[in-house]
Amino acid sequence: MNRLTIHIPDDLDVELRKFCEQEGMSAEDAVCEILRRRLAVQRFRELARTTEEYARQAGYSSEEDIIEDAS
Repeated sequence: MNRLTIHIPDDLDVELRKFCEQEGMSAEDAVCEILRRRLAVQRFRELARTTEEYARQAGYSSEEDIIEDAS
């Protein structure tokens, strides 16, 4: 496992500590979970853009078009 040292603003530290207390987790675990989720959202957005382009090339212009074609 790698180590990463970051500096965060005081207000964010307060929020993080409250979050950790509420969730019963360490700051390290919370930050890892938050980072994992953020990276997953980014990957999802990239996949959505790629899929959107393929759909356009196939002649679909909306989700409704796809649903109608699949029905």
